[in-house]
Amino acid sequence: MRKNLKRYSFRKGKDFGILFDKKDGEYYYLNETAAEILDMVLSRCSLNDVYEHLEKRFFNIDYGSVKKFFDKFSSIKSGIDFLGKKDAPLYVQFYPTLRCNRRCSFCYLNMFKGKGNMEISLKNAVKVINELRRSGVFELDVLGGEPFLHKNIYEIVEYAVNSGMLVNISTNGSCLDNIRKVAELDYVNIGLSLHGSKEDIHDSLCGEGSFKECLKVLDELGSRISVKTVVCRKNFFDIENIVEMLVKKGVKRYYLIQMIDVEGKESLSLNEFYEVYKKALELSKDRIEIGIVGQFTHIYYNLSGYKLITKTFCKAGSAKAVVFPNGDVYPCTMFLDYKIGNVFEKSFEDIWRSRKWNLFRKLRRICNLSCRYDHVCRGGCLGFIVKYGRKKNRKKLEPDRRCPYLQNNLL
Repeated sequence: MRKNLKRYSFRKGKDFGILFDKKDGEYYYLNETAAEILDMVLSRCSLNDVYEHLEKRFFNIDYGSVKKFFDKFSSIKSGIDFLGKKDAPLYVQFYPTLRCNRRCSFCYLNMFKGKGNMEISLKNAVKVINELRRSGVFELDVLGGEPFLHKNIYEIVEYAVNSGMLVNISTNGSCLDNIRKVAELDYVNIGLSLHGSKEDIHDSLCGEGSFKECLKVLDELGSRISVKTVVCRKNFFDIENIVEMLVKKGVKRYYLIQMIDVEGKESLSLNEFYEVYKKALELSKDRIEIGIVGQFTHIYYNLSGYKLITKTFCKAGSAKAVVFPNGDVYPCTMFLDYKIGNVFEKSFEDIWRSRKWNLFRKLRRICNLSCRYDHVCRGGCLGFIVKYGRKKNRKKLEPDRRCPYLQNNLL
């Protein structure tokens, strides 16, 4: 059943607020004063009531500034879903199923040993969504496995959307009927995995017949989906061809994903990856939006002239959590041996307050380099650092060795 959905979600913290725009996917961080104004606007207070209240709390408050925020918030208040005072991740990566009909060579599903073909029931999926939204989560990233193999994937996504969340869902393109149906929902972003502009390149990574299935999705839904490519040795030379292909198909957003390969046999160096990204940007000529997903993206964005995102360090435990089909909660798929709790045994709010998260919330100052990016990096990917950053016979963690500054091969 379709509901009259609101565009914005708002929640208050201790001395701040977060306003999330689902249509544009933008987060607006409000200081204490702005958050207080929005709270009072939603409580139907008048401008004079708001100003008098703030005068008592804050020294030398400016009436003109208060009015500016009051008018802005009043113009959108009917479209705001107020979640209350909450402390929760911005988004949760939710795995309704671990089943997949492909065996992509680079897929992290290979790390899920012992998890089998785990799958959640519709009833339990609803419980998970209720827990997350009640705690104040804004976005649900639906991953797998292949999410569209779940027989109730439409009902799961629809329920999450109707609860007020923005849903981002990934697919290998093999289930066009289900993809087509979900694409009709509001506030849903579908991301198609495409790893070559030609059948032989893509299929060498994802299996025979997978390229043709992706083409069917692009031909029918190109203008309504985004596309993602894991960049590796087998396809980096083809990225420019993919860009041209997507432009012709009407795709508006394209993401290059940095492959994580500890041994470096299949992945590009950071310098090589950046060169691929730069060429793709030059070729796009604003015909398609191109972004990157991976560690040290703050450096790439800054070099390319894009606005530097001020907080791009590891979000595990601070803005992100992972929920598996059995309800187990983890900080990240890099930490599947570090279970925090289970949403069917304890509320998500209680799990989020667990001291087990302290490893991720307090271990932030790892790198000792004098670096202008320290405030946005804090040493790199925490999962990579914990797993691979401890030198032999040493207890101290070392910063992410993939860092361009450490490698001294960039900038």
